[in-house]
Amino acid sequence: MFAKENEEVVEHLMQNTSLQLVAQQYIKGYTEKADTLFSALFQL
Repeated sequence: MFAKENEEVVEHLMQNTSLQLVAQQYIKGYTEKADTLFSALFQL
């Protein structure tokens, strides 16, 4: 559901700033009855 939104934000940051994407990942929490999180690591 939020995958498109997350990826669009990452793309926007890369196109409109000097940030470079180092890594991105989804941290799946549903196996632990928790939220799934998205993280993106950027470098200047």
